[in-house]
Amino acid sequence: MKFLLINQALFNRGDESAHKALVYNLLLKFPDCSIEVLFVGRDPEALEDFIIADRRVKYTNLPVSDFFRKTYVRILKTGLLWRWFIMSTPRKIFAKYRSADWVISSPGDASLGARYDWDHLFLLKLAQMAGSRIAYLGRSIGPFPDGGPIIRRFNHLSIKVLRKMDFISLRDVASEETAAGLGLKFSPSYDLSFLGTPLAQIPRNIREKIGHDYAVIVPNYLVQYPELRSRLSPTAIRGFYEELLRDTLEKFPRLRIVLLPQLFNGTSYIGRDMKFFQDVADAVKDERVCVIPDECSSDIHQAIYREARFVIGGSLHSIVFAINNNVPFVALCHEERASKTLARLGKTDRIVDLSGAFELRSAEKFSQQAIGADRAKLLNLDSRVAITRIMEKLDTLRPDPAAQSNAKALTASAFAAACELISTSRPSR
Repeated sequence: MKFLLINQALFNRGDESAHKALVYNLLLKFPDCSIEVLFVGRDPEALEDFIIADRRVKYTNLPVSDFFRKTYVRILKTGLLWRWFIMSTPRKIFAKYRSADWVISSPGDASLGARYDWDHLFLLKLAQMAGSRIAYLGRSIGPFPDGGPIIRRFNHLSIKVLRKMDFISLRDVASEETAAGLGLKFSPSYDLSFLGTPLAQIPRNIREKIGHDYAVIVPNYLVQYPELRSRLSPTAIRGFYEELLRDTLEKFPRLRIVLLPQLFNGTSYIGRDMKFFQDVADAVKDERVCVIPDECSSDIHQAIYREARFVIGGSLHSIVFAINNNVPFVALCHEERASKTLARLGKTDRIVDLSGAFELRSAEKFSQQAIGADRAKLLNLDSRVAITRIMEKLDTLRPDPAAQSNAKALTASAFAAACELISTSRPSR
């Protein structure tokens, strides 16, 4: 069996963890298989943390021309797809599709939907043109709101591609609701990180910094997401996390606070968590706050989570890692994707809703024409109230092995269904 993995997201420890879990489980299920992980025009250094050292696994990074970079998305937008084959890169990708038994779109965020990822869509569309059998595993999708001509084109192509998938598993309830509304057949799942629990140990240099009694806090800058950037106040976000650290240290005076960056290798401030985390730590000015270097792998991250007294997580994968290691947590939710998924796990009592905490205030956003209803919506939740709620929830923390086992069981079931289809279906080539 020959697998070709595409659309692997980079620069995120959560995506690294899901990638490793997927590849290791494919190797366990299909021990005689070969796996090629295909990247197109990516920085070679960005791949290093994702590479699995196994003779059956190969990583390919196709070089691209400037002409390709300027035109391939434009071709997708106009619909003249035959023009792709004028260029060598699409022809090389097409040949790889034709030689693979199955193409697997790697787990990750809502590239078809909220993120409007044309690169992601390009690789899927080309695979379907090659007649490939495609498994879309552990993804988020949607929403697909109406918009201008380019948005409508993206949504139309995305939904068309999804309807032609051979297998879909979705990692969150909001995505499942979107899929059900589109009439798609899918298997419910959680993040593919739940397919494994790494047994790495905390390195000595990290242990010396964090000790043995600590909590993990993972802030989320949020403005790295284009759909949120225009609505949120970076100043409010930073101030919130500074106060959260101060209040947590006051409540637990002997506890160390470990800040674990999830976004790494980014060149901009919003693309690399460590810069933001360090600024927050510097503002708090307390030696009990420790920012872990962002070169630590996802396996080391989970080792640190495993021994934490509790986790306060502002990102989806921080909550995934907490549940995967049966560590008590408080989830800071800014969208329904995370909150609905936690509700299915019976963990609504662990949620603090931040959906209104960081909205731009009047001095930053309101025009003279702003109406009262808009003002009420923007000021519906004060950050101070959110922090008070977090502190209250820290009094009732406890491990929940049932949530851990349920998340693992559903994820394993969806993966098993995919493997069953792969085992019994005729290869695409």
